[in-house]
Amino acid sequence: MRYNEIFPAPPKTDAIDASRMLELFAFDDQRPLARNVLAEIGLVRPPPRQLKYLARRRRHLVSERAQRFARLRGDLQAVCPDLLALTRAADNRWFLRFLTCRDRLTALLRLQAKTIHAIPIVGVKTAPRIIAWRK
Repeated sequence: MRYNEIFPAPPKTDAIDASRMLELFAFDDQRPLARNVLAEIGLVRPPPRQLKYLARRRRHLVSERAQRFARLRGDLQAVCPDLLALTRAADNRWFLRFLTCRDRLTALLRLQAKTIHAIPIVGVKTAPRIIAWRK
């Protein structure tokens, strides 16, 4: 192995690391360099109860959001698959704004180009796709 020829030190293992740390501790009082290398680590306190609750709540909300979008995607696929073809992800903000700008899906077909351009977040690239879908 060329590595051993170039670097004659023994291979890195946990036992060797531990012995090196013990050597540094032995020199702690004598060498200022060792004092700068070593840092005392205190006890790690467990996270507060409120932080655990918030992390669990966030995980639950993210899971719930994913389930709702999967359900929305399935419903749109069943009712109007070509509408779902407008976007790669049903959770795009412009797509959600477009879906919710009218109470009924059938009303989306009758939207005028001016109305489509007025929907917030529907951009210059997206509006022509929506207009082409209407036809």
